[in-house]
Amino acid sequence: MTEDQFIWEPYSSDIIESLPEYCRFGRDIWRARVPIFCWDVVEVHLPDRVMRQFGLVQAIPFPFPFDATHFHHDHRRRPNTNWELEHAQWLHFWNHIDQYVCNAPILHGSLRYDDPYLIWFRRITRFIIGNPISSPQ
Repeated sequence: MTEDQFIWEPYSSDIIESLPEYCRFGRDIWRARVPIFCWDVVEVHLPDRVMRQFGLVQAIPFPFPFDATHFHHDHRRRPNTNWELEHAQWLHFWNHIDQYVCNAPILHGSLRYDDPYLIWFRRITRFIIGNPISSPQ
């Protein structure tokens, strides 16, 4: 697939309006770059990587400030763990979610080939995924 074969289709107002009210309430948080919690698991919601899905200009995303050990979880049960204390460093983001909503100008048309985001994207993307050992010589 080439870039010109992929068509970004931002969420249309028809699709958004067809959602139940409870889904649309506070919909700015759809673009909040914050950790999401489920007991012992903390993952980051990174809408800044898909701004075109919201009909906005895509900028080069920057890394989230997780330390190198974040994904080295011990998933065995810890029944007496106070998760609020355990995740205190990440709760700040969620408790101030309005400060972490990603905004950008509205995207009009397509990105140009020389757009800084596309230049960056082509530089960091693996265009062919597979086992190089089994590829034909």
